[in-house]
Amino acid sequence: MKYFKLMLAFCASLAVMFAAVYFISFFPDTGGEWYTSLKKPSFAPYGIIYEMGFFAAFDFAVISCAFTMMKKELRIFLAVWAGIIALSLLWPLTLFKWHSAYGALGISFAIIIGLTFLIHHYIKNTRELWLAIIPTTAWFVYIFAFNFGLCMLN
Repeated sequence: MKYFKLMLAFCASLAVMFAAVYFISFFPDTGGEWYTSLKKPSFAPYGIIYEMGFFAAFDFAVISCAFTMMKKELRIFLAVWAGIIALSLLWPLTLFKWHSAYGALGISFAIIIGLTFLIHHYIKNTRELWLAIIPTTAWFVYIFAFNFGLCMLN
């Protein structure tokens, strides 16, 4: 029964993450007039990299969410994960549709704060689950650096 619950939690987390990545893939428009007119940092991602980066980051987040759903004492942090997913959907919408680099910078900073909070919590309460959040945090640190570069160059 324990493994069934784990598999059910894993599948539910996977479904939420795939849905999030699917919706995120609609927003980045690197061929748009606004984005192409910007001065971009030299490490700016292009095209499909956004979708691949979010997909890879959320793959590791699925592992964390599945184990968070399994343990009753960790379930309170599903709200933090929901906030991170919502902000992850809002980031490309803010940057590519609403053309607000400063708004996207603030959103990416809030995501990093949420992930840092989760890492701190998981280090205290689990042995190795916090390691699964590091690639997700690394992707959002990269996104933050990209946003910061956009804000400084334009």
